[in-house]
Amino acid sequence: MSDSSGASASDSIVLTVVSGGGGGGSGAFQQEADGSVSIEAEHYDANIEHGGAQWSGPVSPSGASGGQAMEAPSAASQPRLEYQVDFRDAGTYYVWIRSYALNASSNSVHLGNDGSWFNSVVTVSPFNSWQWEGPFTLEVSSTGVHTLGITRRESLTQVDKLFIATSSNATPTGTGAPESARTGGGGTSNTPPVAAITAPATGSSYSQWRG
Repeated sequence: MSDSSGASASDSIVLTVVSGGGGGGSGAFQQEADGSVSIEAEHYDANIEHGGAQWSGPVSPSGASGGQAMEAPSAASQPRLEYQVDFRDAGTYYVWIRSYALNASSNSVHLGNDGSWFNSVVTVSPFNSWQWEGPFTLEVSSTGVHTLGITRRESLTQVDKLFIATSSNATPTGTGAPESARTGGGGTSNTPPVAAITAPATGSSYSQWRG
């Protein structure tokens, strides 16, 4: 670039992908060696509309795992996020939800599975910080793919991550375990990559001395 006196300067712009599309494939989430499954909420398999409303997102709240989460709509309806998980064994599992609430009017969602979408009420407390709520019991009736559902109960509740384990003592901390792989690696995701300009730094200026 040049100024009015003809002085010029140049620099390279570096574009960095700061988060990918996620999921590692297009099929069901797979269990880890210890039987656990970690899922980013924004990597849903379906966002089911109800009453003309869907979950909003991905939104980008501070502190969210991967920088993104999903937010329940303000409309008084019950849209649902669905997640496909491939279970190696039938039996009892335990689920935790990482979520965020502003106040007592926006601090709960429903958790369910396989058509029974209102099995548990996930209540978030304390407010204004990310919380792992659980464990909630998940009964898996057979091996193979099953569907977990997060259904709106109150407006603006944010959901960041789901964690499934074989033990009720496996409470996650922080942003939790890395996201589990899906079947069909290399497939597409509903979440596009996020890019950021990382150089030059914001507010950089250039000057050239002319004698």
